[in-house]
Amino acid sequence: MTSKIDAIQFYLKNIADKRVSTLKYKIIIIKNSYFFVIHKGYEEKFYTSGHKDIKGWYSGILSFSKAELDLFHIFISDIYYNHLSTEDLFLKIVYQIIMYLNYDFLKLKYKKSRKQMYNYLKENLPKNIKVNDLTIDALLNSKEDQTLFHKARIIIPHMSLFTLLDILPPSDKNLIYLNEVQTHLEPFEYMIEDHEEHQLEHHHETHEHH
Repeated sequence: MTSKIDAIQFYLKNIADKRVSTLKYKIIIIKNSYFFVIHKGYEEKFYTSGHKDIKGWYSGILSFSKAELDLFHIFISDIYYNHLSTEDLFLKIVYQIIMYLNYDFLKLKYKKSRKQMYNYLKENLPKNIKVNDLTIDALLNSKEDQTLFHKARIIIPHMSLFTLLDILPPSDKNLIYLNEVQTHLEPFEYMIEDHEEHQLEHHHETHEHH
């Protein structure tokens, strides 16, 4: 487990872009879980309708920040973590970070954004990380998210991940592994029901900032 994270942290320190390489971050790996980004307007329905017919999309990696913490939190499903190679996971984390740092090219139309993303990665990544068209496709259009969530025991909506930022025990470490995330959440804050009840939509974006 730790060797993959050690390699990723080493790569992050060696990115040419100083905004990324000096960023203060924390990686939180959550066991047996997958994440669900609930569409705007459906958050209240999640709490009031017994999780039925909630619209949104699954994701194995989501990130959040709170201004007062001055810290970027990257949540990763251990199912997703174990499935991806070190390099692919590193690229997913870099993508989350550059969205957080608000790079303008991510707001462009898909084709243009894709080209600039490719150029950015080519210029800034450590030399041993290879980038090609397939890499960018995998980054912007995650096939894993459409299948891996089936392996999860619990599904955590993005709002509950965000609230975890307030209740996680303080730690100096930039890696936390949560074996039993339920001990930090109320039963109504996550889902154990049949995954098929949710109406899936596919998105190129992978997270939303609060």
